[in-house]
Amino acid sequence: SPSPAQVRLRHLALGTLEFHDQGRVTTMVITAEMFRGTGPGPIDTEGFSDIPIAIQGVQASALLQAIPDCGYITVSMRSRDCVDVCAVARAFGGGGHRKASGAMLPGPFATAQQRVLQALQTALDSYNSGNL
Repeated sequence: SPSPAQVRLRHLALGTLEFHDQGRVTTMVITAEMFRGTGPGPIDTEGFSDIPIAIQGVQASALLQAIPDCGYITVSMRSRDCVDVCAVARAFGGGGHRKASGAMLPGPFATAQQRVLQALQTALDSYNSGNL
């Protein structure tokens, strides 16, 4: 069962969910302020990145999460068959699996989010152009 702090943080994170590229790509963020506002201590965010990819029509998603007090942001990406998020993660020095991967990027959030979003959209466009 999730803790009350996890539920509060999930609620805050869902409030940041944005749809891009006609709903095919999503981004969601968890800032350091969101962590601080939900209670003391670290909060387990396991499973948070799986929420957006479960939405109908979403083909790729990214959860960007602050690493408090270090200026870096972790990104957890998920996809359906149409995007190899491991290839996207490798471009940022990360890795993982075809449908679930991650990386670490320098802040600020807006810059990191834009970089990841562009990479996901490029990968999706490349897949779609190859399957026309």
